[in-house]
Amino acid sequence: MYLIEEMKNLYKEIQKMNLDKYILHNDLNHKNILKSENGWNVIDPHGVLSISKELGEDKKLILKFLYIRIIEKIIWFVKVNENKDIISYNIDVANNVLKLIKNE
Repeated sequence: MYLIEEMKNLYKEIQKMNLDKYILHNDLNHKNILKSENGWNVIDPHGVLSISKELGEDKKLILKFLYIRIIEKIIWFVKVNENKDIISYNIDVANNVLKLIKNE
């Protein structure tokens, strides 16, 4: 499946960057974007995309992380025999994110 191969390639690309590592719990809602004395703390990768410009983050890198997470979610949905409509929807989202990555 090309989606998984693309995910592996992006993961390897990001891994070579030797970025700081953070633990995220993947439950984004308005309560998971926090402001502190030191600035904004986003505690879910799906929220980073929407505020990346304000935080000065690299949008393409954030899209790559997002793509990887979507593919992981699709793999999980297949494993647990989730509804095919949900899987198809997430595949469409993954393809749209991949287009954004390639156009960035």
